[in-house]
Amino acid sequence: MPTYLFFNPIAMSTTITAPMRPPSNINPGALWSALAIVVIGAWYLGQAVGPRQAALYVVGALLGVTLYHAAFGFTSAWRVFIADGRGEGLRAQMVMLAVGVALFFPVLAAGSLFGAPVKGLVAPAGTSGWRWSG
Repeated sequence: MPTYLFFNPIAMSTTITAPMRPPSNINPGALWSALAIVVIGAWYLGQAVGPRQAALYVVGALLGVTLYHAAFGFTSAWRVFIADGRGEGLRAQMVMLAVGVALFFPVLAAGSLFGAPVKGLVAPAGTSGWRWSG
């Protein structure tokens, strides 16, 4: 076990032994597959669109992994609320929604932000408007 030295005023001692961390349960096949998908997708976007879009793709993938590991999202807050009766996550989501609405509606009503036009995007659901290159 590793030993960490520091002063503990309550115990009046300077040495504490920490337990070893258990091995992680990472599936190497899934990890390498996901990494390959991100690398291939970034390479494709870099070739087809440009390096900026490839970088945004990688940033999005990293943010997705971060939020997944933080158990952040609407479903986890609802799960905790229903299973344990704790509503902190739902309250946080409602506060974020209220702040977003309070900040966005005046900008939408003004019609522009920093000189750029702002309007609601209204489009049909689906892929009919996509332009495929090939």
